[in-house]
Amino acid sequence: MIDFGCVKTFPENFLDGCLTLVQKFLSENMNGFKEELVKMEFLKNTQADGVTEQAILSLLTRFAELLGEVYRQPFFDFSDSSFRENLNSMLKQGMEIREIRGSRHFVFFNRIVFGLLSMLMKLGATIDTARGYQAVMGWKIGKAS
Repeated sequence: MIDFGCVKTFPENFLDGCLTLVQKFLSENMNGFKEELVKMEFLKNTQADGVTEQAILSLLTRFAELLGEVYRQPFFDFSDSSFRENLNSMLKQGMEIREIRGSRHFVFFNRIVFGLLSMLMKLGATIDTARGYQAVMGWKIGKAS
């Protein structure tokens, strides 16, 4: 078990939404990706009208692209400095958006993801992501508990 200082049980519908979001992005279904962002309350509509909506869509797309890199090759080397640089740049971009969006559960989820990424980068880990990709893409919604 990995503990980053918080304990949280996520509702199944939240986990299903996260999984659907990843599946839509990795399968290059951008309309489905945007629809899921609306369902998860990150965007107000799929057109992403307005400056803030565009900034949020850009940030979340960039985040998905960065995390998608991990799964687009059979092995991923977390010691790659460009991954860390891109992640830091994306985090700075996120700080520029002053409006808080998304499910209240996302704060905890985000903390877990960034904690895990930080640990993998510090370890300089190289991980087998091919099986992870197959698992994510084959996971059926409703089984995320």
